Amino acid sequence: MEYFSIYFTALILIVMTVLLTKEILDPEIIIFSALLLFIVTGIIDVSEALTGFSNQGMLTVGFLFIVAEGMKQTGILSKFGSQLLGESKSKISKKLIRFLFPVSAISAFFNNTPIVAMLIPSINAWAKKQNFAASKFLIPLSYAAILGGMCTLIGTSTNLVIHGMLTENNYAGLSFFELTKIGFPIACITLLLLSIFGYKFLPDRKEPLVELDEHTREFVVELKVESNYQHLGKNIEQAGLRHLQGLFLFQVERNKKIIAPVSPYEKILINDRLFFTGLPATIIELQKTPGLSILKDTSFDLKHYDSDILKTYEAVISPSSPLKGMNVRKSNFRSKYNAVIIAIHRNGERIKQKIGDIILKS
Repeated sequence: MEYFSIYFTALILIVMTVLLTKEILDPEIIIFSALLLFIVTGIIDVSEALTGFSNQGMLTVGFLFIVAEGMKQTGILSKFGSQLLGESKSKISKKLIRFLFPVSAISAFFNNTPIVAMLIPSINAWAKKQNFAASKFLIPLSYAAILGGMCTLIGTSTNLVIHGMLTENNYAGLSFFELTKIGFPIACITLLLLSIFGYKFLPDRKEPLVELDEHTREFVVELKVESNYQHLGKNIEQAGLRHLQGLFLFQVERNKKIIAPVSPYEKILINDRLFFTGLPATIIELQKTPGLSILKDTSFDLKHYDSDILKTYEAVISPSSPLKGMNVRKSNFRSKYNAVIIAIHRNGERIKQKIGDIILKS
């Protein structure tokens, strides 16, 4: 029985690790299922399974999340992040120094996980506004929070859990600043190295929507419908604009109003502006069509659109999404979500092929 417990426990831990790595199910389901298996097989009893819920360290972590949520609701941390980073065009190293040290100091007195979670949106918004790559700041943010957490007892959940285990086993627990004499100098040295040298090894990657704004001319083609267009009054399907090779009609501008997504039954009127996305090289076919004039200086720019009228989103395909593995055209994305796909990014780069032919992946 003893050998069974050892091998079974090892097997469950390996399977649990694989499932967590592959993100097949939600973490809480995987971990709780593993706990249930240990109880059912008698490896641990119910009291042992519930011991963790009475651990002082874990309870303190829970209370810290409540405090952090209060700070999140008031918006203190979001304002804090933007103000520290500032709006000047100073070097990244200077911005990191003035940003990381205060973050680390706060993390020493609050659990680092919610601090990082709350500052990520603030950094992303600031980076987009200032045209910086958020990738240069997010990893340093995480490291700063971890380093700050090493300095005090309540800085990170690990310290609290160890403290709880020590007291439960009749050992003297950790004092509040016992870790500071080691954690503080390590934190200072590491943060300086991150600010001066470390960020240079991070990718200069911007959010897909930011890259989309910068490179719209590369994949958006705008055509104006003239009076001599032979399909005037016909709908999109009848005019043959529905299944073009390498291009996709994603919106129509008529009298300064946007029609998006475009129904295949939408009629084409004079002076309509047709916006296509996909492979610009295939525009040659449309260029030969009488009555469709290409506007070289396209006015399409995501920043110039009213977000209340034309809402632009960046959506991520999750591992459990029903869209996973489906062809965009066959997924009925447009009718199902009442939205059109302008571009698809994978591994930080836009996929340069006709959108309708792309197979969606998590």
